[in-house]
Amino acid sequence: RHGLSVHFASSRSSGTTSPSPVTQPSKNMPKLARYLQINTARDATPTKYDYALVMNGEDIETQPTYGEVQPKKNVTLFGTHDEKDFGSVGNPPAIRTFEVIPGSHHVLEASGRKLENVKAVLVVNAICTAAPEPNFYAQVEAAGKEIGPMFAQHDGLIVKHFLCSAWGDKDIGGGLYFFETKEQAEAYLASEFWEKVLVDTEWDKDSITYELYSVNGYAMAA
Repeated sequence: RHGLSVHFASSRSSGTTSPSPVTQPSKNMPKLARYLQINTARDATPTKYDYALVMNGEDIETQPTYGEVQPKKNVTLFGTHDEKDFGSVGNPPAIRTFEVIPGSHHVLEASGRKLENVKAVLVVNAICTAAPEPNFYAQVEAAGKEIGPMFAQHDGLIVKHFLCSAWGDKDIGGGLYFFETKEQAEAYLASEFWEKVLVDTEWDKDSITYELYSVNGYAMAA
């Protein structure tokens, strides 16, 4: 898990962080990560991780009923199965880090799509009015396998990572979605389904934020 086995495409604009590029192309991404970290150019790169996505910020054309679209920025998304990689055991990370709530895999299984086909990443965060842990855990667990088709039915949606923040006050929840195209992510935000999610979710609607990224390259552990 220390080495990388894929070449990163060069960044289209400044500000994108990336691990050192290598030359061998990757065929498959590892299975769903249990922890995700979103790094800007100012953040330290984790020394260990399972995979990394170099992502460029994109405009969001859809205007959701609640929440605010964030300014574009370039970031790297790191995924791992071991929370120690991101310093969240006895030493909570200062960087934006999330635990992926068990049950997220139901969406991936229901979609039948491949993680390595991700071309767009949508991040929706908000302050939860009910503590993400254990409340989000309980909601996802209660939904069981039925939660998979609810999200996988949308065109190009590969997986939704249900998120619980692992830094700061640990009161941030939401979702990090993999899509096959940017247009499919926009269509999801414009759907009646999303409007219902906005109303039904236990979060501070004024605190909802949206970020959309195109994937410029990825690396994975050897």
